[in-house]
Amino acid sequence: MKTFHLFDNFTGNSYADMINHALGTNFDDYKESGVPLDEFGLPGVIAWFVFMDGSTHGYPPDYLWSNRLIDDTIIEELVSKNHTKVIQKDDREGHYPLRLAFELLECEKGFKGFYKCRFVGAFVLSHFLRQDLTAREYVRVIDKFTLKSKGDFGKILNTKTDFFKDMPPYATPVEEMSFSKTVLLLLRGHISTAGELLELGLDAKGAIADEIRQKLYEHFKKPEEKTPPAPIATSKPLPGPFPVPQIYVGMAVSHAIYGDGNITQIADKHLTVSFPIGEKQFGMPHCFAQGFLKAK
Repeated sequence: MKTFHLFDNFTGNSYADMINHALGTNFDDYKESGVPLDEFGLPGVIAWFVFMDGSTHGYPPDYLWSNRLIDDTIIEELVSKNHTKVIQKDDREGHYPLRLAFELLECEKGFKGFYKCRFVGAFVLSHFLRQDLTAREYVRVIDKFTLKSKGDFGKILNTKTDFFKDMPPYATPVEEMSFSKTVLLLLRGHISTAGELLELGLDAKGAIADEIRQKLYEHFKKPEEKTPPAPIATSKPLPGPFPVPQIYVGMAVSHAIYGDGNITQIADKHLTVSFPIGEKQFGMPHCFAQGFLKAK
């Protein structure tokens, strides 16, 4: 049995060595970012080791990705120019929506060096951000996870069911996803819910694959943000949990876990803060409104 707590750190003198220290495996040379956990009693779940600072990683030219960890959300985007191979692979193998996420923190260039990661929680794919399904949003659903040892057939504390407690879209029957009769006949007897379709994929091509992809996008599409109504005039300020200060580059802030830092960049709807452990990104303005960050 092994229990991962939020921000537990693991190190190694190679990528494989770091993974072995984290999971208890014995890889000699493991270069993939996702380690299937079938032999740990969690089929369909992967342990996911990637940089989450927005940098590009993967394999050129077709498998280049960018990931950003913002509060309790990970945004994953395919940044390769050609998406064809990734789309075909996802159609065939599914999307691995359930992930134990390990954020890479340090790594010297080259095969040998000092590797460091930390556990940032168990995540579930919550939304697709592109119609071809190559940009995704994951949400943290568990921050403490117990995994049985490889080959251990005893009782485990965490199961796949724990991932789905607050994810009702996964339980939607495929009959309620507006598929054509042709696709429903293909799915029946093999795949019964939207979650199973995400996990298992289907080795289909042409119009059938296009329809399945479209229905998955519609079902897991991120709702469009609506402009909030203008506040009603009042002699008193509207109540809020935490004040949102004037935000500017260089501003000193504090975080309950990362400590003190300074804002280094403000772009779009997020900001970047430099902490002693490295740079982290936060959504704004709710990172202040919800108390994740405080002005010093």
